Amino acid sequence: MVFENVLNAAINGFSYGMLLFIFASGLSIVFGLMDVLNFAHGAYFMLGAYVTWTLFSTTHNFVIALIAVLAIGVCVGAATEFTLLRPLYGRPVYQILLTLGLFFVVNQLVLFIWGPLGGYLGPEDIGVPQVINFLGADVYLYRVILAVAGVATAIALYAFLNRTNIGTKVRAGSESRELAEIFGINIKTLGTAIFGLGTGLAFFAGGLAEPWVGAVPSTGTDFLLLGFIVVIVGGMGSFSGTFLGAVLIGVVYEFSQYFLPEITFVAPLLIMVVVLLVRPSGLFGRGKS
Repeated sequence: MVFENVLNAAINGFSYGMLLFIFASGLSIVFGLMDVLNFAHGAYFMLGAYVTWTLFSTTHNFVIALIAVLAIGVCVGAATEFTLLRPLYGRPVYQILLTLGLFFVVNQLVLFIWGPLGGYLGPEDIGVPQVINFLGADVYLYRVILAVAGVATAIALYAFLNRTNIGTKVRAGSESRELAEIFGINIKTLGTAIFGLGTGLAFFAGGLAEPWVGAVPSTGTDFLLLGFIVVIVGGMGSFSGTFLGAVLIGVVYEFSQYFLPEITFVAPLLIMVVVLLVRPSGLFGRGKS
């Protein structure tokens, strides 16, 4: 029984960490290039879960629903940056107020359209068995699939940031926006694309999370808090830091849930406090925080 709990906690912790990584990587990329703390990110995560639930009810194909929700998220993010956020560059207080306001607006919009009860797709609904036997323990198969999806997303993002022309421009802009503009990089257009990508990742994470946590109004707030903890622990704007921070927070969160449920919601905060006391810029931060 102890072995089964430890195995499940390890698998669930890594899976939860990968879900947090997909979500938090959008926060990290946007902050790294644009210096924007996007408080609407949690609401977009929640909206992604609801949209995925609705699309699956229509298409009865979870993969198609995920691809569609990613595309919708990119479009929503690009439109948000172009119409609302762009006039506020260089005014961080107004940016925070705007994204915080968007968080509440999206929450109310979800309540108006879908109501307060939410919805839930079980793994069986999308064609995935609930549990499988692994090393004598019953393991939730969907959470293994979620871990694989997270690793695949990390590889794809790494390749995008380090092996493509756009990724090179993003890294250049993250180092120095002014110098990047001198060398002919259109930071405004790039910012629109990156904010769209970041929002798309929030929608995509919400869609992946739906068969695990469901589509409920509280998920936006919960994941926003954990997402900020991840990027603060890893280092604001650091891709590798976001990945390792997400794994650390996910594993600690799940192990505490299995063995010390009394501190489950406090444990990530304690880790953040310890990291900030030892290294204020985060584990892989460069002092920008």
